[in-house]
Amino acid sequence: MNASRWLVAVGLFSLVSTSALAQDATPAPGALVVSELILSKTADTTAPVTSITRADGSVFVTVRVANPARVATSIKVSIEAPGAAPSAGARELAIPAQARYRTVARFPARRPAGHYRVVVRDAAGAELSALEFDITE
Repeated sequence: MNASRWLVAVGLFSLVSTSALAQDATPAPGALVVSELILSKTADTTAPVTSITRADGSVFVTVRVANPARVATSIKVSIEAPGAAPSAGARELAIPAQARYRTVARFPARRPAGHYRVVVRDAAGAELSALEFDITE
């Protein structure tokens, strides 16, 4: 094989490999997509935060979901310590058969002070989105 054919073959392989990687990162057609994830101290999403105090009492998580397949399903929202196993205290929220939907999960802020993640999973348990935040005394 001469040098020019070899370069063409390597270039095509690189192009195919890059396309395959890009497809793996894209959600499947019709899959749920979290378009917005907001953490707040109240149900009012106009004041998003990245830190909550235990005295705030509650953590509100607003999730906006795109549901292009328009199939009724559910999501699970949980608060987890980074690196820990998925939380048993997840809130399961119904997603109706419509293109877009907004829902809110409420959690008590009684956890020990530290760094946490809000994690949104689909009905099968695949992570759709996550947001890191802190709970302080």
